[in-house]
Amino acid sequence: FLFSNTSYALRVPLAGDRDMREELEKLRKPISIGYSEYLNGKVVAIQGIGGTGGLLLQPLLEAGAIVIASDVDAAKIVLAMERFNGYINSKKLFLFQENRLPTGAYTSKIMNPIKAFSAELRDMGIDHIDIFSPCAVGPVVNPETINELKEAGVKVICGSCNNVTEDKERDNELLKKAGIIYVPD
Repeated sequence: FLFSNTSYALRVPLAGDRDMREELEKLRKPISIGYSEYLNGKVVAIQGIGGTGGLLLQPLLEAGAIVIASDVDAAKIVLAMERFNGYINSKKLFLFQENRLPTGAYTSKIMNPIKAFSAELRDMGIDHIDIFSPCAVGPVVNPETINELKEAGVKVICGSCNNVTEDKERDNELLKKAGIIYVPD
């Protein structure tokens, strides 16, 4: 339940939007203050910055996190670039566009954000991701991507994507074995 007026424009309109915005604004300050000590300096990868993923950008950046965000929609990337230009210039925010499959469907794979910015991140001393936040279309967690997430150093998966795992029982067991904490939506 993190919210900011700046990242609000990246959201997809929902029924009852005004009521939701008012309630989330009431919650924003205590939540942001409570978690900023933990998030400061952490690397967070967000897959999907529309809908709820867009709501995460500003609070994470304000809390001192380094954010790597992706989306398939070029317009959302452009809007985030305009709104968060200062964070991009200070190397606190990295944005990239993911590709869709030739049919126009979403991919069920995770683009490794460490690879997308390997030279820049390496120069900054960043060689891992602390938190992966899937906020796009699922499922994106399966045996192959669990290995990629473990290789990237992910310790926590927490996002708003529905049906994050391909096979709940199998993937939850694999995540446990990989030492990755999974917080379902």
